[in-house]
Amino acid sequence: MVNCAGVDVIYDTNCALCRRVLRLVQTADVTRALRFHASSDVDGVARLAPELSQADLDEAMYALDGDGRRYRGFFAFRRIVIATPLLWPLLVLLYFPGSGWLGSRVYAWVAANRHRLGCRFDPGRAPTGPDTGIRRA
Repeated sequence: MVNCAGVDVIYDTNCALCRRVLRLVQTADVTRALRFHASSDVDGVARLAPELSQADLDEAMYALDGDGRRYRGFFAFRRIVIATPLLWPLLVLLYFPGSGWLGSRVYAWVAANRHRLGCRFDPGRAPTGPDTGIRRA
């Protein structure tokens, strides 16, 4: 049984690709089950998941559910989809046999190549303050 207490999502606010994807996810989150946290908020992340290092957060996003489980990368995305009813049609693909193996590898490739895929970070054009277009916890 999945806990309905919500899911905390820790993501890289310096990654334009991450922000774009999560903005779409947030739009689909009509139940407001997701709470977004910037990986750069060191104190906030330390309260949520003290075992995660900045190096961990630079490699992947994390989802933390109400049962205390932590999900990384592809599995974090899958947990986000479970918490977002409008995205449930994606579960067929995300739980298709072999999807965990393949999804982890695709996620790792995208994360490693995100700068070539639209994650160019220009500090001069970065959003400032809490308004990055993503609702924060």
